[in-house]
Amino acid sequence: MTDVVDWEEAIVGLGRCQFYNPELNPPEPDVASAVVHWNGFPKRVRSEFPETYLDVADRKDDWPYDDTPQARNQDEYLEWYVYKNMEGKIRRVDFTVEGPEYWYYLHKWEPQTCLLLYREFISHDVKLEDLRLDEKDDDGQWKYNKYNKWNTTSGCMHLNCPPNALWDEIRLAGDASIIREKNGSTVTNALDLINCSQYGRNTRNSDPHIGDEVNSLCRAGKRITVGNPVGLYIVDVDTGGWTTPSGEYASKYMRLVRGTKERGLRYTLVVPDNEDFCVGDIMIGGDPIAYGGTVAQLMNIGLVAEV
Repeated sequence: MTDVVDWEEAIVGLGRCQFYNPELNPPEPDVASAVVHWNGFPKRVRSEFPETYLDVADRKDDWPYDDTPQARNQDEYLEWYVYKNMEGKIRRVDFTVEGPEYWYYLHKWEPQTCLLLYREFISHDVKLEDLRLDEKDDDGQWKYNKYNKWNTTSGCMHLNCPPNALWDEIRLAGDASIIREKNGSTVTNALDLINCSQYGRNTRNSDPHIGDEVNSLCRAGKRITVGNPVGLYIVDVDTGGWTTPSGEYASKYMRLVRGTKERGLRYTLVVPDNEDFCVGDIMIGGDPIAYGGTVAQLMNIGLVAEV
């Protein structure tokens, strides 16, 4: 976070940056939290593939940039993985907003804990060697592979799309804290701000909206930082209108499995084996769930800013 402050101060001047590192520059006693949230379905995919966006978003890979085609094509800080049964119906969908940084650290210093979590949430068949690259780091520890098969073709433990990184979140908030002017007037439009400051991608739901909210707070004279612990969260899931084949309310099958209700990290949509139907039989607005993206469209993702 200090690197971001230094970067912004090189633009606005020493001591004038409104984005701050709370470890070095403690917040005021009356610090308050503000949740900035956006829709979790990738806006870019919907725009580029208007007829097939749900199918494209559900693919296990196919990220078209950064020379990382093995990454998921889900760039709104929400990623998911769809499991299907022998009949081709959805039996389970996992959703996560956990950044890869935590998993790099966990694998390096607590590899057995990392393995146990993979086994708990992905598969009992995961082996420690599955999660590693065939090389060690400068500390002599095995390097973690965020594109291991259990986080790509066979599951979704955490985010792997390149733009979905905590560092990018912090840098975006820092860049958005700078008040911009154009032709003598303060820039306030969300797209003008992102195009001017060059933070993130203007084709996303998240980046322009985060920048707009942060900049608005700074224009009001607020200092701002990213809430501790730094992370992305699932802040809302709209389960209204979800019904089982028998007409019962189906929200109970969307389970929070990591995090809290206000700051969710992971959800799993699954119907227990003793029921006589599966996720693909659940109706949303009268239509059966045929894509994980159908649910992702009903999820809001957020970050916590402290002002």
